[in-house]
Amino acid sequence: MKKTIDQSDMKTPALFKLEDQANDYQWNEQESIKEQLASKLQTNSAFELVGGAMHYDWGKLGSESLATQLMPDAAIDQTKPYAELWMGVHPNQPSRVKFGNGEWLSDVLMKNRALLGNYTFERWGTLPFLLKVLSIAKPLSIQIHPDKMWAKRLHSQAPNHYPDDNHKPEIAMPLTTLEMLYGLEKQDAWKNILSKYPPLSKYCSKIGYTPSVILPDLLSLPENEENKLLEDLYTYLQKKQNVEAKEKLFLSLYPQYPNDLGLLFIFFMRFLTVEPGNTIFIQTNHLHSYLSGDLVECMANSDNAIRAGITSKYKDVKQLLSELSYDDHAPQLSSGIVDSQYVTRFPTDAEEFEMQEIKLPKNRSLLQGKHPVPSILLTLSGQGKISSNHGNLMIKKGSAVFVGANHSYGISASDDLRVIRASVPFPEDQ
Repeated sequence: MKKTIDQSDMKTPALFKLEDQANDYQWNEQESIKEQLASKLQTNSAFELVGGAMHYDWGKLGSESLATQLMPDAAIDQTKPYAELWMGVHPNQPSRVKFGNGEWLSDVLMKNRALLGNYTFERWGTLPFLLKVLSIAKPLSIQIHPDKMWAKRLHSQAPNHYPDDNHKPEIAMPLTTLEMLYGLEKQDAWKNILSKYPPLSKYCSKIGYTPSVILPDLLSLPENEENKLLEDLYTYLQKKQNVEAKEKLFLSLYPQYPNDLGLLFIFFMRFLTVEPGNTIFIQTNHLHSYLSGDLVECMANSDNAIRAGITSKYKDVKQLLSELSYDDHAPQLSSGIVDSQYVTRFPTDAEEFEMQEIKLPKNRSLLQGKHPVPSILLTLSGQGKISSNHGNLMIKKGSAVFVGANHSYGISASDDLRVIRASVPFPEDQ
């Protein structure tokens, strides 16, 4: 079981700073670099990572993006969008270690399996989660993430569009107000939705009000009819007074995507506002779209998304509808479980990941007992250090630290410290 102990005067072992050791290390010419790196890592349980940015067009530009604000050593192009910051081993943007020759984290873990621990290595063979920061200037595509069987099928059929064979449940933790579309409206509301918008009801008058019938029929209209439907909806809403949030969203997006029938999903999905201090868990096969905000995300190690609209990327509406979940259950929102005075845990239904938020006041410390799974700790604000029997690692805003399995460590704050910890849930902790 995990133990988190408050120790305001915890003493730090006076051994060495990991970053100094990395800089001062002299390679022995009699050994291969790989052998020396493996030997060196056997004594290091915690080390910094260098994450990578993704430049999707919906991201905030340059230094306005939270992603760049958490990349303190990176050169920033102010004309580029910095949509996401990735920390993990996914081949689309793998992290490097911040010592030696800056090897890939995935290579380091394969050569030092003890860092993963027996449970993680035997279950997945690598780090099974991906930690991200998102900074959103424009709405993301309307999409779903496939379950495992679907992901395997998609990857085998179209690996250029579906880059891996893994599923992708995920948890989102807003750092600012997050606006999003999630799931489908309750089925008993669909009749009212159609009657509220005459252009929609015109096309649906003969097909009833069942979601699993309405969506496939609407989304398979001939091209001339679908363009006319979108144009009529846009004209109708332009004349409407007191437009609602979803109507404003449609009006703002139609000029950019005038032929995108995926815009119709907006009217049938739930509009959510998720405030900081809460999380939302997004299951596989469930529709969603982030609209605005900054957030931390943790997910299974996958980059699969099946898109239906609001994007210039590859879309496959037919594929999406083939496995779409039509359940109208309430979103899985959580304010977390308080583990201790300074730690809140956000468990999920996923077996690959969970998150903790650590808020440590200035001059306070926490001791994390040995835990049989690996973690990544991302510092969102403040300064401090991570201490173990192997030394001290100074942390500040943007520091991302990998902590190996079966190692105890302490976190001390020299300034008010806020850290996100992503880890593998160990079955005995459930």
